[in-house]
Amino acid sequence: MRQDQISSRNYFFLVCVVAVILRLMLLVYVAPYTPIKYYANPDAYNYENIALNLVNHGVFSDEVHPPYVLDLHRTPLYPVFLAAIYRLSESSRTAAVLIQLLLGSLTVGLTYLFSRALLQSHQIALFASLILALDPLTIMYANLLMTETLFTFFLVAGSMTLVKYLHSDRLLWLLLSAVMYASAVLTRPIGQFLPLALIPLIVFAARPEQRWGALLRGLLFASISLALIFVWVFRNHQVAGIWLISDIGEYNLAYYSARTVLEVAEDVSKEEATTKIDTMIKARDHSEILSPAARVKLERQTALQVFKQYPLPTMKVYLDSILQFLINPGLDNICAQLSHAENVEGCKVTKSISNPNFIEKMRLKFGNMDNIQLVIAVWSVFFLFTIYTLSAVGIYVLIKNRQWFELFNLFVIIAYLILLSAGGQTTSRFRVPTIPYLSMLASVGLVAIKDRLTISRR
Repeated sequence: MRQDQISSRNYFFLVCVVAVILRLMLLVYVAPYTPIKYYANPDAYNYENIALNLVNHGVFSDEVHPPYVLDLHRTPLYPVFLAAIYRLSESSRTAAVLIQLLLGSLTVGLTYLFSRALLQSHQIALFASLILALDPLTIMYANLLMTETLFTFFLVAGSMTLVKYLHSDRLLWLLLSAVMYASAVLTRPIGQFLPLALIPLIVFAARPEQRWGALLRGLLFASISLALIFVWVFRNHQVAGIWLISDIGEYNLAYYSARTVLEVAEDVSKEEATTKIDTMIKARDHSEILSPAARVKLERQTALQVFKQYPLPTMKVYLDSILQFLINPGLDNICAQLSHAENVEGCKVTKSISNPNFIEKMRLKFGNMDNIQLVIAVWSVFFLFTIYTLSAVGIYVLIKNRQWFELFNLFVIIAYLILLSAGGQTTSRFRVPTIPYLSMLASVGLVAIKDRLTISRR
């Protein structure tokens, strides 16, 4: 075995161990208050209900009582992942979180391998993986029964194997990448268009005379991914008559994005905006009970009607949500997960202040934190500031060095996740899958700064 291969293996294990220790520290800290801390995001209950129904009744449903209506919101892999662990561990939530911690730590190791393959630098790869290991939001979500850890694992594994293919031209790597990206989509539906978005990257990586062949390989890659995804789309059509991987996109479009636009445009409360969305849907169809296909269609039509009626508020809400995606430090999660209480209420803003602005909300939330929460909150804010500053330097370095393929490779995933995550429901957790890619950009910037300082001292 070559020396560089031995070194890569050793550093892979090193960064994995660092990541495990940091994630276990949080688990140990909240241990007296578990399992409630595993549900700091209420969506965790939906995933767990489906998993328990798979184990106990063999049905993909989040209903807690019969009849177990088949669920159309969630894609299958995360509930199946939980169900497999629950079956082996007698429904131990802690066992599920422990395996997630290992999976999240393995993602840190994969980021090292991905960086090494893409950027051809051991130093950049090491820093990138350590930056990811230190991200407080990623650490917190590895301790929740949520999809972020599994989704990010498949995403990074898909990126790494795709770069391996582009460097070696071996079809096995292309096949593995297609399976990984399909698995990511079947974990979280937001990735459903990503296989198509990656075709230009595959073509761009080829030499000019090989572009047509690369296009065919790109189409093969997307076809394999989409074929695997289509299995679940076909299932949804069979059980509910909808040609969608999930109906949650249309629900979110109406009851989060369009509702938020109404709040802004008409200066109404969340409750009033929700009532208006309900009224608009009922005005289009007076049926007491809507079929899933009819409901999805009406939600989409109603949302588009709101967006068309209020284009400027729609743009404002969209841009605000992008900002939330980028700068929200996850204070609610910090409060909910790290409080010394057997609840996940988070940092409650006092009701004595009506309509507090963003700065006032932050001040009130920081004021409700204990010392540990304050340390993690400050760490989260500092982490964001640092990773964005270094990423800006990294982008400059890649452009200066004309490393267009490397820049495009990272930019596609980051831009895709930002643009498709934006909406009225955008929270800090949507940023988690972008952190490995931002870490790589930041590491490029960090190494460039370090090298510049080294030269200036000579």
